[in-house]
Amino acid sequence: MRRKENPSEKRKQIRQLVQEIALPTLLIWRGHKFRFYASDGPEPPHVHIVKDSKSAKVWLRSMEIEYLQGYSEHEMRELMAVIAENRNAWIGAWNDFFGF
Repeated sequence: MRRKENPSEKRKQIRQLVQEIALPTLLIWRGHKFRFYASDGPEPPHVHIVKDSKSAKVWLRSMEIEYLQGYSEHEMRELMAVIAENRNAWIGAWNDFFGF
């Protein structure tokens, strides 16, 4: 006997798959998600950081902050240290994802 699929569960699985493809998350650190978006390919390598209503974008090669919203100076220092520690691997992940 074939088990009937739960439509709600199926939609949840599809949403999760789409999010993994469209929003590759590189790291979750203390609740901060470091990610890039599938539509970011034409831009130089960078990472978006999101947590709650806070967000920031940092260029990986120059380590310049493109924008930030809601983060304190202290939080950004910590986040920039995390980026510096991972930036070479993340540039590699960027290149792999976008086929460079």
